[in-house]
Amino acid sequence: MQEDGQTVASLSGGAVIPYAREYDLRVTDDGVLERLTEETHGQMVPTADALLSFPEAAAQTRHDLTAWLMMAALLTLLLDIAQRRLSWEKALPKHSDEPKSPRTRAAKRPRVKPKAKTEADRTQTSQQLWENMQNRKRL
Repeated sequence: MQEDGQTVASLSGGAVIPYAREYDLRVTDDGVLERLTEETHGQMVPTADALLSFPEAAAQTRHDLTAWLMMAALLTLLLDIAQRRLSWEKALPKHSDEPKSPRTRAAKRPRVKPKAKTEADRTQTSQQLWENMQNRKRL
């Protein structure tokens, strides 16, 4: 507020939205933890020392897997060699009811060998290649 060009009083304000209740660390409710331990048949740990004490008997044991892993590796190697070396097309039965793709039909067509070139054709082709190479050097 101003009177005669001077500030007499000022007012400022704001609004704050607090965090949700689950983030409020100031509130402790031990009753919830006690009910939870009863329902889950657990136990409350009163101190940090009790939390870090472990039972004497080990709950886990170790087993040597070397023999099993070596057998699996050997079996995988043998299957890989069999897959590469054996002719599976002869061993497996053919299914005639499967539709054949154009690529399969083209693979079964007899291939025609290209006509053998004569010495004159080879000479002419080599001369054309030489001329093309010379023309590229000029550019």
